[in-house]
Amino acid sequence: MSVSPEDLKSLLESRGWQAKIDESPKDIVKIKSKHIMKCVDGRGSDQPDMQGPKTLGGVYAIASVRGVRTKAGLKKIVKEVQAKGYGASVHGDTCGTMGCGYFKLWKTGQLPALTPPKYDGDDGRIAVLEEKGTYEWLVGGHEETHTIINFRKGWTFEPKPKAQRFVLDAWVADEFKLDLVRYLTLAAETVERLRPAAMVAHIVPAK
Repeated sequence: MSVSPEDLKSLLESRGWQAKIDESPKDIVKIKSKHIMKCVDGRGSDQPDMQGPKTLGGVYAIASVRGVRTKAGLKKIVKEVQAKGYGASVHGDTCGTMGCGYFKLWKTGQLPALTPPKYDGDDGRIAVLEEKGTYEWLVGGHEETHTIINFRKGWTFEPKPKAQRFVLDAWVADEFKLDLVRYLTLAAETVERLRPAAMVAHIVPAK
């Protein structure tokens, strides 16, 4: 099922969000080959390659939406992401391998539409590294003020640690054959649980 930016605006507003459609975003950038598929998280990173697609928890987005709950299945997804020309990643922070808010919500059963994975955060880190992926380390606390939801395929937004925002590249759902409605709903639930102050959506339509 497809979702238009206008549909998404209405859906988010029905959940109590503020939402607007941004036809001309100022700092959108083209995806660069081999840059990591990283989490939507707005914090600063120890990695330099930030012009890859932004998803819920990096490769955990694909695993969770598809119902892939094993370490072996996660490793196959890492290879699939790499075959598409992106770097595969997951992340932690000062809380350790559970520092990814999306993975923590998934693992602890706080996202009702998802069955928790059989592996923990450390297993996920090891699985990604064993397939030559990246374990990203994020610093600081969540201070995101809004959420960018981007439908423009092949484009993204880089993190701004001093002006944090969540970034979700919605077009990734089509590329990896994910249910877009389910994916966007999970994204909304994640922001609502982790950072209610960021329930202000800037929706970037496809050209």
